[in-house]
Amino acid sequence: MPVPSAPMKATCKSCGWSQVVPQQGDVIFTPKTCKRCGSEQLALEKAGVLDALNPISFILDILKKR
Repeated sequence: MPVPSAPMKATCKSCGWSQVVPQQGDVIFTPKTCKRCGSEQLALEKAGVLDALNPISFILDILKKR
């Protein structure tokens, strides 16, 4: 039986954009490029408790797309 991994946080080194990606199984899925600037330079780390619970960045990303 697979053991789920911790949520991962991808942060763009160029513009500072970040996204927390919850993991469903033992395979880690992360974005390949920044959704804001298109850069491929992403730093990956385990998301902390505050990262996973913070909806502000998600809401700001939605508002910026309008």
